Amino acid sequence: MVKKKDGSWTPCSDYRALNATTRPVHYTIPHLHDFTHQLAGCQIFPTLDLVRAYDHIPIEETDIQKTAICTPFGLFEFPLMTFGLKNAAQSFQRFLDSLFRDLPFCFVYIDDILIASRNLDEHISHLKEIFRRLDENGLVLKISKCIFAKPEVDFLGHHVSASGIRPTTGRIQAILDFNRPSTVKQLRRFLGMLNFYRRFLPNAAKHQTK
Repeated sequence: MVKKKDGSWTPCSDYRALNATTRPVHYTIPHLHDFTHQLAGCQIFPTLDLVRAYDHIPIEETDIQKTAICTPFGLFEFPLMTFGLKNAAQSFQRFLDSLFRDLPFCFVYIDDILIASRNLDEHISHLKEIFRRLDENGLVLKISKCIFAKPEVDFLGHHVSASGIRPTTGRIQAILDFNRPSTVKQLRRFLGMLNFYRRFLPNAAKHQTK
């Protein structure tokens, strides 16, 4: 059992054995850069976060027993999709895409939603349409993690504004403060951090091969 930041608890398990025998779902998870062309001319960027998003995807009844985990309170099985299962992210991404794919002002990354609006009136109109669709499908927002009517926001490790997207200040500082790698493992960790922002680094591959 793992305690979350809000004080609640969530059961976690190691599903590596189950995932190894699960057929993968090849559904694309989008990248924020795919949405940059929609930011042109926009001035307001609300972000929405869903409550227990994966709980909206039911597990096939005959497969529920495969999700069994042992907890301090006994054996527990998940009738709804849970974190750690192979294809969980892809399944939920496909679900939300089916709800919002026709809205060009809306970018969905699993359970996080970014909206781009040109002005306050459009902002309100966009929110009403998003809220309507969420309500119709039983999806609930975690208001404490939602941001409304802001000219700039941090979203998925990027700073989003009318000027476009760029790395957040905190992430940049973390890379600058990273100790010089002394082992292969540390080097891989550093390169992983660096390559997250490779689109912002001219000739990134060339410099990394030196």
